[in-house]
Amino acid sequence: MNNVAGKDAAGNAIDWNAQKDKLFSAGDDPGVAPSSLRFTAPEGTPALAILRLPVDNTTLGGKETTYEIVAPSNIAAEMSAGKSDLVIMPVNAGANLIRQGAGYTLVSVAVDGSLYMIGRTEQGGTISFDDLNGKIIACIGKTGVPGLIFRYVMAKNGFTVKEQ
Repeated sequence: MNNVAGKDAAGNAIDWNAQKDKLFSAGDDPGVAPSSLRFTAPEGTPALAILRLPVDNTTLGGKETTYEIVAPSNIAAEMSAGKSDLVIMPVNAGANLIRQGAGYTLVSVAVDGSLYMIGRTEQGGTISFDDLNGKIIACIGKTGVPGLIFRYVMAKNGFTVKEQ
């Protein structure tokens, strides 16, 4: 987190609640804030975090704000190219881009706990781990955080995951 959280000149963590104006000072020239903001989120669960903003908050920090929803595969390009002033993206990917020099600061984690297992049982009702034994299970983000969490949870419950 040291490479992600904003720091002041003395190396202290920036208190964003006390300095909210710094949130909206994005731009090519650090001394000149843009007159408008572009806020981008990937399709799916992360976009839910800004669902009401285009209606409720057409301005942020006194700046006209546009909201864009893009394909999840394009959100890193939005950030690395500096196309958006504010982005919602996976924390690990954003932290990696910030570490590589992208001019952003982690402000907040917008979505937490959005990984769920869903399915159907022959009898209906809640799915138990016993229901999963010997079944084929699809997993989004198999090589990313969702897949890592899935394999971890399954291993902790005595299952061996066989990749197909």
